[in-house]
Parts: sequence; structure tokens; C-alpha cells
Amino acid sequence: MSFVRVPGASDNDNSAANASSTSIGIAKALHLDRPAALSAILLAGLTLAVFAPVISFQFLNVDDNVYVIANDHVRQGLTRHNAAWALTAPEAANWHPVTWLSHMLDVTLFG
Repeated sequence: MSFVRVPGASDNDNSAANASSTSIGIAKALHLDRPAALSAILLAGLTLAVFAPVISFQFLNVDDNVYVIANDHVRQGLTRHNAAWALTAPEAANWHPVTWLSHMLDVTLFG
């Protein structure tokens, strides 16, 4: 029984031995050699190790007042009037309508 069809592999290959190692099976499916697969796994593990401490960090309220809490357009939710405002307003020293529309949709959907 073969889980991943590898180009060039025949049905007579020892599929059970190949499937026993998930990382090697994934590497073959992605056409990666062993050093490339190990490098990818090492990089992912290193990234998780470096950023894992952020789970315990406190939330920083840097610009939520301007973007959400004290912004009447956002707090009213996604309406035609507020969408027009989002597309034209250079609020908070930036023009980013997708951000405004996203915040408005959040308010509309989740309160």
C-alpha cells in the first residue's frame, strides 16, 4: 500500500518501509532531498523556538484607540456610508481602506 505516489517508483518497492518515516515521505512528495527536508524542519523548529515566548506577553494597546475603540466609523460596523469613508479617509496618517473595512466587518459580525 503506497500513501504517496513518487514518480519513478514501482509497485514492487517496499512501501511500508518508505511510509514509516513521515518526513522522508513528505520530502519525496515535495521532491526534496534529505538535506533540504532537514533544513526546512530545522528552520521551522528554530522559528517556533524563537517566537514561542510571545504566548505569555501582555497585549500592547498602541493604536487601538485610533483604529477601533474611539473610531465611530469602525464602531458602527460595515455600512455603505462607512465603506465610502474607508475608501476615502486618510485617517491615522495612513490610507488603508482594507484595514478599515476589515475592522468594520469584525464589528458587524462579532460586535
